[in-house]
Amino acid sequence: MFLGEPGWGELLLRIVEDLIAAVIGAAGTVMFIARKTFPTKEVVEQRFTKIEERMAQGDQRFTSLDGAIKSIEAAAKRAQDAAEKASEAANEAKSAKIDIAKLEGDIKTFNEALEPIKEFTRTLIKGHLDFGKE
Repeated sequence: MFLGEPGWGELLLRIVEDLIAAVIGAAGTVMFIARKTFPTKEVVEQRFTKIEERMAQGDQRFTSLDGAIKSIEAAAKRAQDAAEKASEAANEAKSAKIDIAKLEGDIKTFNEALEPIKEFTRTLIKGHLDFGKE
């Protein structure tokens, strides 16, 4: 068989047909594998919807967390203010205790100073009461 003979054309035609069938078969196999490997549009949309829902839930959690943090900060501020007031009250109580101790000392000194006057007054009263009895 030479190129000019009719057998070559048929052989070439068969080769081309076989090549086309092989390419179509390979393309079909690739598409089959791709379909099994890659998710479908519906699956992607479902996954995307789930992701959006999770993101929305995360946003809600962050919003509630932000509110909780602000509430905690306000409570901490109130606690700090209360602690400062308690500290001021403690300082005032300490100062009052010192003043009371000073007053106790002053009263004791005053009582000591009054003792001779008390004794003198008792003597006067006793003398006055005893004056008419003799």
